[in-house]
Amino acid sequence: MLVSRGRSLTACCCVLALCGCRHFTPDRLPVRAPAGDPGLEAYRPAHGGWRLEIVPLAERSDRRREVCRFSFHALAHSEGDVRRVEGTLYRARGGAVGGRAPLLCLTPILAGAVDDYLACRFFAWWATEEGMSAFYLHQDQDVQTVERDSLRLEEVIRESIQDNIRALDLLSRLDGVDPESLGSIGISMGAIKNVALIAAEPRLKANVLCLGGADLPRVFATSRERRVVRYVEKRAAWDRITPRELALELATFLYAEPGRWAPAVGAERCLLFLGTLDDKVPYECGLDLWEKLGRPEAYFIPLGHYTGIAAAPFCARLMFRYFRGKFGEPLAGAWDA
Repeated sequence: MLVSRGRSLTACCCVLALCGCRHFTPDRLPVRAPAGDPGLEAYRPAHGGWRLEIVPLAERSDRRREVCRFSFHALAHSEGDVRRVEGTLYRARGGAVGGRAPLLCLTPILAGAVDDYLACRFFAWWATEEGMSAFYLHQDQDVQTVERDSLRLEEVIRESIQDNIRALDLLSRLDGVDPESLGSIGISMGAIKNVALIAAEPRLKANVLCLGGADLPRVFATSRERRVVRYVEKRAAWDRITPRELALELATFLYAEPGRWAPAVGAERCLLFLGTLDDKVPYECGLDLWEKLGRPEAYFIPLGHYTGIAAAPFCARLMFRYFRGKFGEPLAGAWDA
């Protein structure tokens, strides 16, 4: 009885929150030319990936989708060695226009590896329901270790962006993938990283950014995300660095700052979802990103960073309608059935 009442209360809260959702649709979006900033070259891989291996996971596949583990090799520039990059691919079975499906690049949240990429798995599953394929790369269990100062964090983010571009190169050549219909979904830290990815990769024509933000020094200083707070505290003890000094370090060395690259993206390539009660990637930082992107289409939902999961099905319906429109596919899909 208590469980039933709890679910009913949750459902009611979700409905009330979504009723307060605001939708911004610009009358006209200026189409921006590809950015000419030479700094973007740092995020484009100088060498592609090779030796792509794909292993189907029969126990996780069904008539709608084939779930696979994949890997490829890439150069490790910092060590001058070869490393193995791993990820998970959801391949749509049937239903794709012309027999070829769009391909979405999903970027994990900060703690993605801890919960076995739960958010990525949900959105990849939903993508295959729509006749789209999707993939995500695996990452470290703890991205923000105390040994990683801003320079090291920049290296990690840059390598992740380059690996996603390598994966796009390799996977877009597969049978059943439409190389002209590539997009991305980034949530939280994934959205923050994806701004530079989208700026560096013009093939990504449709992109969804959820619960992201700009001005990373401000994010680190004001976020109530437990992992971020712990990182700031450990850096203070480890390097004897004050919050002001950490903010200066981030502003100086974390070149992947979303606010730097947002103007190079173009509002016509993005759809945003922001939580007005978000204190993990503070809402004000999300608004800053929205402004720097040129005020693209956006949904402002009166929920927080984690309570926003209650709106995930609602957001998925909207984002896959957006993808279908961008990829030139019929607007009728699984979510409209």
